[in-house]
Amino acid sequence: MIVRFLYQPDTVLTASDLEILALDLLDEIPIPGVEGCGFDPGIIRQTLLQAAIDQKSVKAVTDTTCGTYSGDYTLTQLHTVPPEELEAIVNNLFVQQAEMILGQPEDHLPRLR
Repeated sequence: MIVRFLYQPDTVLTASDLEILALDLLDEIPIPGVEGCGFDPGIIRQTLLQAAIDQKSVKAVTDTTCGTYSGDYTLTQLHTVPPEELEAIVNNLFVQQAEMILGQPEDHLPRLR
């Protein structure tokens, strides 16, 4: 499950905490991969995280970082994720994070007397 300690007003988030959270969120996205290709989805998720942090393309990260798959191979594996499923998963993650920070939606509705 996703890291639940993100919103604690009396604590300070470290870069490590945010990296763990980001990888936990990426871990929620299934990457089925191409049949017959053995790969480590953790490497692909780490590549995505690095691309997001550096605001670079996946290819730029794979060209300059040791321990990653090639850019073409990474993108081929990512294309196995059905777009509709990816959108649904990401939307659910946003809802979970918003509820964790803001509370349940019913907490903000006016109460009838």
